[in-house]
Amino acid sequence: MAQSRCNWTIEYLDQCRDPVHGRLVVGFSGGIDSTVLLHQLCAAGLGYKVLACHVNHGISPAADTWQAHCEQVCQALGVKFTSLGVQLPNTGNLEGNARRARYQAFAQVLQASDLLLLGQHLDDQIETALFHLLRGSGRVGLQGMPGSRQLGHASLLRPLLGVSREQIEAYARAENLAWVEDESNADTTMTRNYLRQQVIPALQQRWPDLKLTLQATLQRDAEVLGLLDSVAIDDLAGIADALGGVYLDGFAS
Repeated sequence: MAQSRCNWTIEYLDQCRDPVHGRLVVGFSGGIDSTVLLHQLCAAGLGYKVLACHVNHGISPAADTWQAHCEQVCQALGVKFTSLGVQLPNTGNLEGNARRARYQAFAQVLQASDLLLLGQHLDDQIETALFHLLRGSGRVGLQGMPGSRQLGHASLLRPLLGVSREQIEAYARAENLAWVEDESNADTTMTRNYLRQQVIPALQQRWPDLKLTLQATLQRDAEVLGLLDSVAIDDLAGIADALGGVYLDGFAS
């Protein structure tokens, strides 16, 4: 694989190689995003550390076919594979229920020092920000998905968060990768699909740099939020007592 086609994940590969991380657990749906992520890790010589984790939601009639495809891909790449089936509640938001079920499934697999890698990319981040904006979230809610965070005793990393869908598709075609297509992505009654297929393309026609502009805005807001958190922690340290309470005089000032 040409180095030039991998340069958008170089900054994360050293983190993945760090021996502090026992395993690289890849959330592997079989879609193009996670397929590219898995392929890049293997091409970088990290396949020996990878455990591809597929969550079978059982929603689509093709769910078992997708699982079989994922297992075949992992066999071809020589990486370990595991699959977990989940049952979703009959009530509530389907997307939200599926997302919670995925994280619960990952939690069953993750061990201390593991690094969970997910394939969300720049377009997913923009959709998330617009979704939160239209839902009326405040500035904190508009932060989108963090590039990394702690997840229990393990860590979560999204290496493709600054990479566009177009770049991912170009990589997949260049490497002749095979992936599955979720038929539900065509259902515009689902908010994210509506944003992806109708709202964002219309906005980009008027503002071609929309994605990069929003990405820069989200990054600046994240830095500001981090600074505010740091100041708040310092302030709390100055008024906290030994039992975990706060001194009222200090709090009032």
